[in-house]
Amino acid sequence: MPGHINNSIYLRRKLKLIVPAGNQHVKKSHIIALLINIESLGYTLSPELATAVSKLYYNELKIFYDQLIVALKQLVGANVEYNPMYPNFPRQVMEVSQT
Repeated sequence: MPGHINNSIYLRRKLKLIVPAGNQHVKKSHIIALLINIESLGYTLSPELATAVSKLYYNELKIFYDQLIVALKQLVGANVEYNPMYPNFPRQVMEVSQT
């Protein structure tokens, strides 16, 4: 898509985003869903950014959202599946031989 911007590096280094200028208006429910989903990762959009994002075409919003979710998950470590060293802690640790 022309004017498509990948924000992942800028977000990681400056915690800022670049949004192309738009003149459309996506449904308010799309913006609310985006806000709810990024809120679960500990983030939100400033009012100015929410306004800029709301003026994108739906396809631009979808690309923006998909990139944003991936980048935010990487920032908070939600893109990695962690396995506990001792899943049954403390019982498993107490049962380990002291030899």
